[in-house]
Amino acid sequence: MDLSISATITKIASAINEGTKDEEQRKRFFILECRHNLGVLNIASWKGNSAEMKYHVLMHLNSEICENLLKHFKNNIFHFTTDAINKLFVDEDEEQFEGKDLFIKIITKIQMIKIIAGLPENLRVFDNANIEKRIENLRNNLISILKEIN
Repeated sequence: MDLSISATITKIASAINEGTKDEEQRKRFFILECRHNLGVLNIASWKGNSAEMKYHVLMHLNSEICENLLKHFKNNIFHFTTDAINKLFVDEDEEQFEGKDLFIKIITKIQMIKIIAGLPENLRVFDNANIEKRIENLRNNLISILKEIN
């Protein structure tokens, strides 16, 4: 797996820390991270992968850009995602999400998958987390989000 994309994401996260005021640029950063994570999920789901390979690959999921956007910007950073989230995840009669809720949801899913992937092999026999279902749910969320905001 080419880890240069992870290095690029880390550099972008640093640029966000230094202050990126352009909403379109922040949106592109978010899209880049979503695409990176989709690639990681696709590799982890290859048929014939050993469990060891799958867990190793899942450790390369990244949420740095989402985390930095969440930490370093006021709520207006989330403007580009608000309509997309509500269209995808909320029925008309339910309470509407704010854009930051999507970032929190994505970060949490990524971190949980990485925690499960980082468990020692002897603890994986107690895997009640259904990693395959978590991978599929995160993949579906990322695809839906990219379709809406791209």
